Amino acid sequence: MMHQDFMISQKRTVKSYENRMEEVLKNIEKSRWTPKWEVALLYIFLSINTIVYSYLGYYFINYDLKMQDAVTQAKHDGLGSARGYFKDHEVIYRDFKRWAKKRDSISNQK
Repeated sequence: MMHQDFMISQKRTVKSYENRMEEVLKNIEKSRWTPKWEVALLYIFLSINTIVYSYLGYYFINYDLKMQDAVTQAKHDGLGSARGYFKDHEVIYRDFKRWAKKRDSISNQK
């Protein structure tokens, strides 16, 4: 009889501990730093942010390459036009060469 009373008491104690443990686990689950929806919202924001910055990086790299190509093309076209003009006006070409040489020497001094 004593043994049965002790076993019943032990079962009650174990059951009480299990109930308290479940309550503690529920409280821990409820007391998270951030709710689940905030975490999901953060991941969505970070994903969109990454996509936008990736696109902008790609766009500006291509923009820079297009600008370099345009500058190269303009230089090539400009030199062709200048050659034709200087062939027609040799005096101006000599003055230009003198000016360019003087300008280069000033740039080298700096």
